[in-house]
Amino acid sequence: MKLYLVRHGQSEGNFRKVYCGVNDVELTKEGVLQAQRMAKKFEGRSISKIYSSPLKRAYNTALEISNVLKLDIEKSDLLKEINFGIFENLTWNDIKTRFPNEAQKWADVGVHYKFVDGESLDDVVVRVIEFVKNCCDNSIIVTHSGIIQSFIIALEIASYENSWDYVINNCDVICIENGKITYFK
Repeated sequence: MKLYLVRHGQSEGNFRKVYCGVNDVELTKEGVLQAQRMAKKFEGRSISKIYSSPLKRAYNTALEISNVLKLDIEKSDLLKEINFGIFENLTWNDIKTRFPNEAQKWADVGVHYKFVDGESLDDVVVRVIEFVKNCCDNSIIVTHSGIIQSFIIALEIASYENSWDYVINNCDVICIENGKITYFK
């Protein structure tokens, strides 16, 4: 199976440096430009399908690819970013100030921490496994960094701890094929 995983363009949440999991924020002007530049990389490629998180920052990034490839987009709730619960829309400093005990728990527990009123990375990996069961080969999946990390875990490319070795910036594209990752330039 060959999958192109695309992280959305810069969002208002990225710009403000807040944890913006399920909050539905727009792309910034720079994010739109990033998406347009990235979409051109797919010009002339034979792609089966475009999937997207329904959150605006991902869907609007997917629209730019759709405009280039003339393919419809299938939205999937399974591709939404991790729900950061009470940490949504807060910076790390805000979290440490407002929720010092929970911030310490997150630091202690690490990748398996379940956010209060939210999800854990384990929950997200389960969602991604469910998505992979039904997705088409040679597809583009426009989503979020936490979901891309979860693909890396779910497809057994890296462990939970090592999945964070893969840095995925706004509008980066990684290709997963036969259990290997390459950055798509």
